[in-house]
Amino acid sequence: MSEDLHPRAERLMIESKIGPIPETELQWLNVHLEECTRCADLAKATERTVQSLRSVPVRVPPSLVAAAQFRVHQRALELRRQQEAPILAWVGVALSFAWIGMSGGYVWRGLEWAAGRTGIPSPVWQMAFGLWWVIPALAVAAVLSTHGLGGAERREV
Repeated sequence: MSEDLHPRAERLMIESKIGPIPETELQWLNVHLEECTRCADLAKATERTVQSLRSVPVRVPPSLVAAAQFRVHQRALELRRQQEAPILAWVGVALSFAWIGMSGGYVWRGLEWAAGRTGIPSPVWQMAFGLWWVIPALAVAAVLSTHGLGGAERREV
């Protein structure tokens, strides 16, 4: 029997106590524990230790419980906001496109008319029309960034 099997078995025993492990790994571990008395004894000792630790009562101050519940609630709200952020962004994009689509022709003619009356050169009023296209997107980006909905905010733990 190869010596590198024992560390693998020990790692899988630990991982199985933390959470589920893949079925193939669990099958391998069970077969190994049937064949290797050293690892089987270690598995039994580990199980007894885990059971004895679970039976130890732990007293926690009520203020600590309240603080933990508050932090979990805050984190849940934060995660919900992060899930809503893409929806709000896409609504903003859709409204922006709708605004541009419905009023584009009117704005073009209005700027052209105003430039003709005031003598503003064509490149200037055409640049103003270009800004008119960009301003809704900038407004959506500003709203998302000021409310922390962009998902790019950094948190320290």
